[in-house]
Amino acid sequence: MTSPARAQAGAVPPTSSSPSIDSLPILLLKTRSTPTDTYEIYFASHPSLPFTATFVPVLQHSFSRSALQTLHSLLLSSAFSSSPNLNKKYGGLILTSQRAVEAFGSVIEGIVVRDRKGGEQQKDIKGNVAEKEEEEEEEEEEEEEEEEEEEEEEEEEEEENEQETYNVAAPSLADLNIPFYTVGPATSRALCRLRDSYLPQCTVDGAHTGNGEKLAEFILGHYSSALLRRQHNNNNNNNDDREIEHDGESITGEYQDGDAQRTTTHLENHTKTPPPLLFLVGEQRRDIIPNTLMSPKLPSEERIPVEEMVVYETSVMETFAADFAATLARTQKQGTARWVVVFSPTGCEAMLKVLGWLDEGTGKVEVKTKDRGGIYSGEEERQQGEVFVACIGPTTRDYLEREFGFVVDVCADTPSPEGVGEGIKEFMRSRRGLGL
Repeated sequence: MTSPARAQAGAVPPTSSSPSIDSLPILLLKTRSTPTDTYEIYFASHPSLPFTATFVPVLQHSFSRSALQTLHSLLLSSAFSSSPNLNKKYGGLILTSQRAVEAFGSVIEGIVVRDRKGGEQQKDIKGNVAEKEEEEEEEEEEEEEEEEEEEEEEEEEEEENEQETYNVAAPSLADLNIPFYTVGPATSRALCRLRDSYLPQCTVDGAHTGNGEKLAEFILGHYSSALLRRQHNNNNNNNDDREIEHDGESITGEYQDGDAQRTTTHLENHTKTPPPLLFLVGEQRRDIIPNTLMSPKLPSEERIPVEEMVVYETSVMETFAADFAATLARTQKQGTARWVVVFSPTGCEAMLKVLGWLDEGTGKVEVKTKDRGGIYSGEEERQQGEVFVACIGPTTRDYLEREFGFVVDVCADTPSPEGVGEGIKEFMRSRRGLGL
């Protein structure tokens, strides 16, 4: 017997599409990335996952202007400087979302535009000064020698002041040499594009970790040795070193994917707390990374300070509920399962309401786990056009279960198209009548 909640989700009048199991609708609750979206490419080209992907935008984002101005000022100061003569405030950056990378990128590109305009302005000023000098030279020919000398002295002093004003150079982005830590391949790719364009000496690490908990473990084993390598390379002007000999002990920066390898080497003169990592976040986030890095359970010398900066705010689009309901109606096919993939806790409540699974009195999901994820015995269940839910990681999974008592059918092992696809494939193979 099909659960009432499932029946309600499938009660939307069917479209004119003929019954088919060759192409299963998969509704991706995200904005389609441009110019290409890796999820769209993956599901369109994967022969063992016959899905037709539809994007349903959920979130709208707004950057914090004051935070970006602060970040702009930090990048133009010595806050991230690699020079031992300057007081460094931060030793690196953590960015775990596409929005954080976009916010950071807008600051970087703003600095680049400012530098370009500054160069053009300086050229214009030099041209104007040259013009003025020519005019004054013509006038000076008719003046007495004494007045001519006085005017020339004034001009020289004025030009020197102008040159001083426009030749004060801000720290170059090309000289910035810090580690960036990120999670997941999509965010890493976006950050690498930014790095390759403007920040050639920076490194991007952590893409293999897949979630915040594993990233924090990776940082614990990587950050201190990364700082020592940079200091060593700065002192010796050799950026190709992969191993450092310091006081008779070796430090390497190579870590295998998935490992939480920790450097426990204790060096004299390096026992002080490393500079904090700056974590660019949205107003909704988990505390797993800072809590892990600054855990009181760690020895004091292994703790890594973290400072959070909220650079964007997230809210549900006003049109999401209507858009999602319309997409459910449009994609319903008799006898065909449908999948919904959730990418963030934001919007989960609206999704459950549209599916008809949320009890308005209790705020919890009515449908039981066994009814959503059980093995189906016959055609009656398939005729309802069952809706299954997958999420890209433990943050969203835990949120749905904690807030609404809802257990997803699939939680991806990694936040990637491959992670979602493999999870769905395994789920469908273990159930009868789902098309695989």
